[in-house]
Amino acid sequence: MKTTTIKHLLLVTSTLVSLAACNKDLEPYNAKSDDTALSSPSDLQTATYGAYAGLVNADYTLNLYWMSQYPDDDVALSGTTSNTLYNNYTYTHFPGMVNTTAFWKQSYKVIYSANRIIEKIKDGESTTLDQLKGENLYLRAMAHFHLVRFFGRPYPQGQGQNPGIVIKDNTLNDQPSRKSVKEVYDFVIADLLKAATLMTVNKNSCFASKEVAYALLSRIYLYKEDNANAILYANKVISSNRYKMLETEPYKKYFTSVPENNTETIFAMRHTQADNRFKSAIGNQFYNDPITQSTGYGESYASQVLVNLVDQNPQDVRHSFIEPQRNASGQMLTRGNTPKYFMNKFNWQEGVANLSSPVILRLAEMYLIRAEANAKMG
Repeated sequence: MKTTTIKHLLLVTSTLVSLAACNKDLEPYNAKSDDTALSSPSDLQTATYGAYAGLVNADYTLNLYWMSQYPDDDVALSGTTSNTLYNNYTYTHFPGMVNTTAFWKQSYKVIYSANRIIEKIKDGESTTLDQLKGENLYLRAMAHFHLVRFFGRPYPQGQGQNPGIVIKDNTLNDQPSRKSVKEVYDFVIADLLKAATLMTVNKNSCFASKEVAYALLSRIYLYKEDNANAILYANKVISSNRYKMLETEPYKKYFTSVPENNTETIFAMRHTQADNRFKSAIGNQFYNDPITQSTGYGESYASQVLVNLVDQNPQDVRHSFIEPQRNASGQMLTRGNTPKYFMNKFNWQEGVANLSSPVILRLAEMYLIRAEANAKMG
């Protein structure tokens, strides 16, 4: 009788445990499924913040700027370095370069995040959701554009028929083929045009808006040598009156203020003090606090070519961004044979040595694009 009772209790207990297990929430404790995480407008807003955060990741920001700047004539690297930025500087790229592979991967993470949100929003559901969809279309377009700049030839070479990059406009686990440069440009332009129609909220320069899409379109059309459209979209930004060129004195402090307080900035990748990269920041190679000598490596400088250009006009405001390093006797310091001209454009935001919110688009560029395109058209 006792044995039978124990078996009965065990059976009842087992059944109750099984029933309880069927009712448990088995969602991971540190993550949610997309259906749960993207179920409301507030969820989609939070996810959009996450997409922007993908740009702040050092794999994106740092490599975007290093790979853009080191090949040009404005930068002088003072010697060899184990960092693969040396290969950017010397045009000796190879497939396994750390900074190119990191940028490639992070770019497609940003694109995937944007696609997740785009797929969840139908056009016309609400002004709020249209705005969020537009912002993510912008982010997707910008990421594709930066990728095709690095991994495809310039559009005018072969009128875009050279190999470009993979276009990813969904979240499928597939392996799409590489598209031509022209196909990528067409895709990016279509995304930006649609984004501009969806975005109706004038957010600050840390977020995408209609004019942000127009500004990037103007640049893309200039690169494409479609000068008429480059002028058209530059004019749309200028005539919006949302932005204002800085006067000379405030301009000298352009990069030390937060972008949302800068009237000339159209779009910047906002870095807060919590995003300070210290010696992994963009500016760590270009600058080291002359007083403490502890904030960066300071191994790359403004080139003598750039300094000579700026020196042609003593009033050139760009002198504010170049700091010649001299000894007590006033003699120019060098590293190896390279004069040490620190560049401070990526330093001292909010008084923090290596904090910077890199500017992607600004009003001055719209005037320059318009002037260049008009000149090309005679």
